[in-house]
Amino acid sequence: MPQQQFHSQTISKQPAIPRYSLFIITSADSALLVCGLLSNSNNGKSKIIWAGALVTLSTSLLYTNDVDLNKQVAIAGALPFTLVSIIQAFFFC
Repeated sequence: MPQQQFHSQTISKQPAIPRYSLFIITSADSALLVCGLLSNSNNGKSKIIWAGALVTLSTSLLYTNDVDLNKQVAIAGALPFTLVSIIQAFFFC
């Protein structure tokens, strides 16, 4: 009986792996697009620099494997978007 349960859990987790990978790749691509637009540069050099910075930051966060640090970085990254949303709510609605 436990083997059947394990087998069904394995089958249900298999579709999640490509979806998670697609989410990570799409998020990284969007982040690089926004960073490239904010740098006001049309050359590929700035995109490579931003990609290197993103890879370095992501690798260092994965290497340290500290949950509290990852939470703090996520909050710090989301704070500017929260402020923009609040400003839009007050001035555009």
